[in-house]
Amino acid sequence: MNVLILPAWYPNKKDYVAGIFVKQQVKALQSVGIKPVVYYPYDSEVLPNKLSVEVEDKVKIYRANTEHGNNHKLSKIISYINAIRNLRRIIKENNIDIIHTHVAYPAGIVSYMSYLMNKKVPYVLTEHRSNVKGFADRFYNNILKKVYFNAKKVITVSEFLQEELRSLGYDFSGIVIGNVIDIPNEEVYDKQIKDSVNILFIGSMGLNEVKGLKYLIPALEKFIKNTCLKVNVTFIGDGIYRNDYVSLSKKLGIEENCNFIGRIPNSEIGSYIKNSNFLVSSSIKETFGAVIIESMSYGRPVLATKCGGPNEIINETNGMLVQSRSVESLYDGLNKMVINYSNFSSKDIKDYAEANYSLYVIGNELKKVYEEILK
Repeated sequence: MNVLILPAWYPNKKDYVAGIFVKQQVKALQSVGIKPVVYYPYDSEVLPNKLSVEVEDKVKIYRANTEHGNNHKLSKIISYINAIRNLRRIIKENNIDIIHTHVAYPAGIVSYMSYLMNKKVPYVLTEHRSNVKGFADRFYNNILKKVYFNAKKVITVSEFLQEELRSLGYDFSGIVIGNVIDIPNEEVYDKQIKDSVNILFIGSMGLNEVKGLKYLIPALEKFIKNTCLKVNVTFIGDGIYRNDYVSLSKKLGIEENCNFIGRIPNSEIGSYIKNSNFLVSSSIKETFGAVIIESMSYGRPVLATKCGGPNEIINETNGMLVQSRSVESLYDGLNKMVINYSNFSSKDIKDYAEANYSLYVIGNELKKVYEEILK
């Protein structure tokens, strides 16, 4: 079975985080005996009109920069033409049986147009986006409807996202398969809270403020000022609002408790998780929650908001759920996490992550989808 992965994002030399979940899924396929080929048409590090190919971690990866014009509409049309031309060449060179594309816009449109030209090579689509409603309001929504409808299977990372897509009028054959985590091959241990507590946040600090930091930081201020514990909070991530959040922590008088370290390589995140007592995910909306299962893979519990995907991951053995968009709810959650911390078992939390989201588990679920389509 020859599988081609066609994502809208994929890590490159400049941005090693974008699309990291797709790269993890490639590893999951490798773990079950599939040797996928990757085609990433939107790599800004590649010269325009060039198609590069190289082998990374035993994976053949084609990269192109199909979006490079100044006229947005015209460059988008040219991008699709070039992306489809490259795709047809890659399919032929590698005898591709099935395409697995990630997100309907723009990568799914490329797969759909290619399918119209050669229906012998079907495609499946995994949708990750949290802002699908914004795309449903665009002029190209009728094309997106065809992208979803013609996919042999639409994989969503949560029931929450699948229901949202259907509510927007998209008709498709769907299945839920969560994101994947490479479970660390090391023993976990129960961490204690005595005189201090180490809290971790991992997420973007971008323009849409979807990670809910404007609620979390005031909740931390209230928690810090009403506890006898020494509180250390580490913020991993970057974005246009990072300086604003730093300023907010200073304004609230908790700058000495907060360490904003910016973006770091994915390989370094594990050490921060292990050093923490628990992770906080304060999002306004999440279709899944990759950092949640990453924290669990190291045996750490999670305080998360009820915002979609986390509702399907968090249970009483691995964390707590609180209302989103609420300083008071986050403050109460922080207190309850500390009070009940000794009830969490690091081994049980890691076992949960491994049983549901490991490379082998997710790889097999994807393999079954491909086999069912191609049989």
